Formats: sequence, C-alpha cells, structure tokens
Amino acid sequence: MATIKDIAKKAGVSIASVSRVLSGDPTLSISNEKRKNILQIAEELSYEYKVKRRKNTSLLVIHNQMRVEELERIHYFHIQRGIEKRAKEKKFNLFVANNSEIESIVRFKQFSGIIAIGEIPQDQIKILSEISDTFVFVDSCPNEGKFDAVLTDCRYTMKQVIDYLLDNGHRQIGLIGQGNKDEIHYSKIRSHIESAFYFYMKEKNLLNESYIYLSETYEKNTGYILMKQAIKDHGIQLPTAFFIHNDLIAIGGIRALHEELLDVPARVNIIGMYNMSISHMITPPLTTVQVYPELMGETAVDLCCERMSGRKVAKTVYITTDLIKRKSSF
Repeated sequence: MATIKDIAKKAGVSIASVSRVLSGDPTLSISNEKRKNILQIAEELSYEYKVKRRKNTSLLVIHNQMRVEELERIHYFHIQRGIEKRAKEKKFNLFVANNSEIESIVRFKQFSGIIAIGEIPQDQIKILSEISDTFVFVDSCPNEGKFDAVLTDCRYTMKQVIDYLLDNGHRQIGLIGQGNKDEIHYSKIRSHIESAFYFYMKEKNLLNESYIYLSETYEKNTGYILMKQAIKDHGIQLPTAFFIHNDLIAIGGIRALHEELLDVPARVNIIGMYNMSISHMITPPLTTVQVYPELMGETAVDLCCERMSGRKVAKTVYITTDLIKRKSSF
C-alpha cells in the first residue's frame, strides 16, 4: 500500500508538502503544477486517503483561472480570502484547486462541501455534484433552483448609479461594458451588470441603444478603443455620462476623452466599478462602485453550513454595493 513517503519521493517534494496538499491546507505556498503533480502521483499509486477523521470538516474551493481576466483574478483572490477567513472561524479544512485538477482530486471524495468561484463548465459541475450535495457558487449561478449562489446585486448597483446621475441632471447616459447586445436584451439575471443598465434605463424611458458599447473580449485598451468609437459616432452629441464595466476599462475611457480634449467631468462624467486601488490615484479620481468580494466569500461558507445543517431548498444571496463618489462625476 502506497504511503505519503512514496508520493513525496516520486514527486521530489517533502513529506510535509504532500501531507499538506492532500489535507487541503490553504496556507501552503506551492505552485499549481506541483500540487497537480502530487495529486496525480497519489492517484497513480492508488493512495488511500484517510478521511474518516475529517468527515464534515473539509471544503473544496474550485476556480477557473484559465478563463478569467486580470481584474477577475484580483476579485476572485479577495473572494477566496473571505472563504479562508470564515472557514478558519468554522474550523473547516480547505482544499483549494483550479478546475484543471478536478480529475485528480475527485477520487478522494473527502469533501463535505464545494465552493466554486466564477464560471465552471457544465461537464465539470456534473462531476463535482457527485462528490457532495453541498455546492455553492460565488459570482456565477448556473442553476438558481438547484445550487446555492452568492452574487453582486447588479440591479441595485445600477439603480444607485443611474439615480445619482439623474439627480445631477444627466439624461444622455452611455454604457461601456462586456458581452453582446443579445445578452443584455434577454438576460434579466440580477447579477448581470450590462442587463441591469439596459432594463433600468428602459424603465426610465431614457434608453438609447446607440450609447451602448460592448466588447466580447477584454484587453487593457478596451475602454480606450470603445470610448474613441463613441466619440467618433456621436461627436458633439456624445453622452454626458458613461457607466463603465470596471475601473481598468474606465481608465482607458478617460484617456481617450483627454486625448480628444473632452473634460472629465465637465463634459463627460465617468463611473467605474470595483473600487480598485488605482481608482483614486488617476486624474480626476474615479467615481466607482464598491463591491464586497470578501463578504461574498464569507457568505458562501455560511451557506455551506446551512446546507450541512439540513436546509434542502436552494438559496441565492445578493450582496449590495456602495457608490464611492469622487471627482470624475458630479
């Protein structure tokens, strides 16, 4: 029968590292490549992981880093930090992995709950669902009637943002975001920021679809490119305000306006989202929406506890936001 010592020898790492990987120690500093190699070797050697003493105390945190952009990685890092904080309080053992490691970890089946950060492919959701009945999604919601989820309340966010702009006299309000127009026309998901903009502006009878600029891919110059296109399309009829999907894109939009000698905020107000550390250091400091990713992570662990205590009905928790008013808007 294979031992931890056998795995360590074949993997070229310490026995302690193997033990901590197999127990899901979130404080272990080890590369994803080494972690995956340890799991694969454990599987090859048919290592029988002793799980009885960890019954109902282990959580698997899974995320899909391969498909996310730079800002999402930062956002997901803070979600994970919230998960780790609450898990420590609740005395859970955590095993953190990305979705490329699923096949290597499912054989252990020692997890009493699973938390998925971001979007996970349907085939992998099916595999993970067989490991535990306690399955919580953070920042995505593949099936609201089946799984628990923690989401940012984008409808509330858009009401905050648009009401603020309306109160300050703006009526021509644009959007620079991600996705495509089919998505925002038909997606009424409360966690979809572009759809929330579309439907709230429609409710206010102020929607002008020519003011909406979307990109299906995100790059660092996305905001710059889309704002340049908006300036070209509308000229002196350019909207007096834009809500922009995130702070990095917003910074690019401000740069485009500066190049065209369009003053922010005197000519165009700009509001971003996520309240990144850089948002208060640019000129002018960026008005932005504060989201609470650590609270989202903590809430995900709380939902796991509720499920383990017997709750059967799926539950979705929406986390509200705050508008941080700075000098890019008035």
